Amino acid sequence: MADDLVFSIDQKWMDPSLGTLARSGVALDMETISSLGGLESCNRYRQSLVAFDSATQQTNVDIATILFVTGIESLIYPAGSWGRERVVARFINMVLEYASDAVDEICAHQNTPGAFGLTFRGGAARRRKDLLERIYDLRSGPVHGALNPAAGFMGSSGDIHQMMRIALLSDLHRQMILAFLEAPRSSLVGYPALSVSDAVTGEYGCA
Repeated sequence: MADDLVFSIDQKWMDPSLGTLARSGVALDMETISSLGGLESCNRYRQSLVAFDSATQQTNVDIATILFVTGIESLIYPAGSWGRERVVARFINMVLEYASDAVDEICAHQNTPGAFGLTFRGGAARRRKDLLERIYDLRSGPVHGALNPAAGFMGSSGDIHQMMRIALLSDLHRQMILAFLEAPRSSLVGYPALSVSDAVTGEYGCA
């Protein structure tokens, strides 16, 4: 009886159709992502997890923001030199394609204006675009300019707005990872053989 139980457990452990870990009903194991997107998707997933883990351990909000955005981009950044074209448009389009609900939740959060230094105007599509452009700006500023050494220290008194930014970006990055695991893909935004209208639907993926 015990031997039969051990054998049954071993068989299930070796069964590649059974996920070993899951979050929100999405399998997190490499076998599943490999079966859907191959080695490239596994590498993108791994890179995004490394960035996410590093971001959550940072005490400087600028560095954490860079890592969260980098982790999101690692899921969607296409191979080839043309990937350097239209990076902001690609970021906006793919985040909305993968995680529009998470974006809407951030837009509706009462602490978002203070967390991102943003004043919303217009309807839902404008608010989504403004938020994602601002997130990318907060990544690019420190990368191309200078890091602020006093940009908050989570775990101490810190700035509540900076700490909230980390929490909101963490939620967005998490949703991007889960959506990618369900249907891994990258973006054609910026590909020279395609027009903008071919690459995106409406304005930044919004109808």
